[in-house]
Amino acid sequence: MTRQRIVVVAVTVLVIAVAVAVGVARWQGAYDPGEDVVSPGAARDLVDTGALVIDVRTPEEFEEGRLEGAMNIPVESDDFDAQVEPLARDATYVVYCASGRRAGIAADRMEELGFTDVYNAGGLEDVAGVVAPLVR
Repeated sequence: MTRQRIVVVAVTVLVIAVAVAVGVARWQGAYDPGEDVVSPGAARDLVDTGALVIDVRTPEEFEEGRLEGAMNIPVESDDFDAQVEPLARDATYVVYCASGRRAGIAADRMEELGFTDVYNAGGLEDVAGVVAPLVR
């Protein structure tokens, strides 16, 4: 094999490996909320003007502690789409989870389903006491 051919094969293998890694990360639900997360103060302002709060953690996490007034719609449940189906598409929603990752996934999914005003508030620790009191 020539040196040029070895380089071409190596680059091809590298490109395929990166593509597979990205695909696996997406498939496993890897999500970096990054700049898509609104500040706790902005989330509070949204709630003060009528936004509904959705906790997208598991029911077990929800029972351990949640924001007062939050509804629980676990994003990792098989029927997430069916659970958000009856909600108004044009209402404002503030979603949170433990860290902001699942909230970002839920916000993205809701937007794919036609919701027009969904905000990722990040993690419970970020918003507890700012957006609403913590209920245990």
